[in-house]
Amino acid sequence: MLHVLPQTLTMEGRTYPAAYLYAVATREDCRGRGLAGTLLQFTEALLERLGYRCAVLVPAEQPLFGFYARLGYEPVFLRSRTPFPGGREISQAEYHRRREALLTGPHMTYGPELYAYLQSAYGVRFYETDTGIAAAGDGYTAEVLPEIVSALHGSSTKILVDGGIRTGTDIFKALALGADAAVIARPFVTAVYGGGEEGVRLYIEKLAGELADAMQMCGARTLADITPEMVRICK
Repeated sequence: MLHVLPQTLTMEGRTYPAAYLYAVATREDCRGRGLAGTLLQFTEALLERLGYRCAVLVPAEQPLFGFYARLGYEPVFLRSRTPFPGGREISQAEYHRRREALLTGPHMTYGPELYAYLQSAYGVRFYETDTGIAAAGDGYTAEVLPEIVSALHGSSTKILVDGGIRTGTDIFKALALGADAAVIARPFVTAVYGGGEEGVRLYIEKLAGELADAMQMCGARTLADITPEMVRICK
């Protein structure tokens, strides 16, 4: 399995059509046969015929850096996970201008369509911070869920929460905040393509184990025992 997203690469003041490759996965029983490398080489040849100048990969774990290096990929830029420091809000145009000025090396350039999508779908706003610039969304699921639960109190409407649910601990948090159930989609795509029926089964077992652990640590013997007092939203 391999997903391809069209992007734009900016390098030395010029822009090039680029492709972002992600979710590169093979079935567990097919690993070690060179299938992932063959899949990438096929994709690269196809992208070249379509006029793409480069492909970008984001390794999910450290050992993959060596794997991609053996296929000819070179590390260009790294991304670290840091907390949002807050700051003064700026316009999207100003954020874009300063982002392009800061990223002097090869990087992905965001177009107006992507900015519009981020703002409409995720409520992303742009900030000037003590360390540079940042983009952050508003209204995360965990933040708005209690308001939805309160508004529907006393009704027969069932509340299903979606977005960012990846672990059994996430499920526990969603239930504690008042959801009747949690929806998980994308991780199952990776599980089924990467491991087929066994991959799905292992992922479900992982979710169940994490949920059971969270319940035990919080003193909830059943799902009905999970209460809002067992979680805290930190802002």
